[in-house]
Amino acid sequence: MHIMTVCLGNICRSPAAEAVLVHRLERAGLDHVTVSSAGTADYPVGSAPHELSRAEGEDRGYLFETVGAQFTAEDFETADLILVMDESNGEDVRAVARTAGERARAVPLGAFAPDAADTVA
Repeated sequence: MHIMTVCLGNICRSPAAEAVLVHRLERAGLDHVTVSSAGTADYPVGSAPHELSRAEGEDRGYLFETVGAQFTAEDFETADLILVMDESNGEDVRAVARTAGERARAVPLGAFAPDAADTVA
């Protein structure tokens, strides 16, 4: 299984989500699941994740090994699940989908934490 996290620029939210998922999957021994990230915009392609995102994540034990990539229709060929960081990202991802099945793979990250708003201080 391959999970892709997607935000706008692929320098803050999606690399952070990727790093957390990789860490948690490794801890759970789920080595058959891979994770990558991308952005819907093309301006940060090839860039490292934002320095503050990296610093905060690395302070928590997460590794940021990705570089900015742009989401394309071809990503549907490898991604089984696409976790979008917000609805605007979801709209952008679904806009390049070629089939209803591809569109259905774009799911908000928040769908997996419906009570998250209750825990934010």
